[in-house]
Amino acid sequence: MNFLNISFFSLKLINLKFNSNLISLKISYNVGSFSKTTLSLFIMIITLNKNIILVDQFKLKCSVGKGGIKKKIKEGDKITPKGCYFLDNLYYRSDRIKGLRTSLKRIIIKKNMGWSDDPRSKKYNSRISLTKNYRYSYEKLYRKDHNYDLLIPIKYNYKNPIKNKGSAIFLHLTNNYKPTAGCIALKKKDFIIMLNFINKKTKIKII
Repeated sequence: MNFLNISFFSLKLINLKFNSNLISLKISYNVGSFSKTTLSLFIMIITLNKNIILVDQFKLKCSVGKGGIKKKIKEGDKITPKGCYFLDNLYYRSDRIKGLRTSLKRIIIKKNMGWSDDPRSKKYNSRISLTKNYRYSYEKLYRKDHNYDLLIPIKYNYKNPIKNKGSAIFLHLTNNYKPTAGCIALKKKDFIIMLNFINKKTKIKII
């Protein structure tokens, strides 16, 4: 059996640039006599500070949880959690929103879609399909109002969620900037501006 002699392998960081909302990374690597500089990574970081989201050069007004921005304590405390988190897919109402342009994966919101916010459920803090026999509490995604016409789950307490640490922290729409139950809400026009800049590598930094 032949093994690669790691002495022939080298990795060199040749360019790293960052500012408040963008990291650019370029790496050169060599294996023996073979050399290439092809690995390039761009991570957009959007920042939420008080009631303003900074996206590229745009300052977008938003509303946050009634409990403010701080360390989240428990389910239902109405706190928007401090931290830096990846974003999930874009959920949208195809009967109300047309001509979307985004790099995010798009998922059409259907009438039987919900999001578990009940710590007793095995599906806690994840999307669920609603049935007549479903006995736990949840957020209904298909709504009469327009708050969830555009919706992006924030990956807070997301993988292997801790029970009662908080769930259903969304980026969604608002018409009046009223405080939320912990989500971040923007006007439709600003949400669409944001969609032009974010992708699956984007993180939101909540401070």
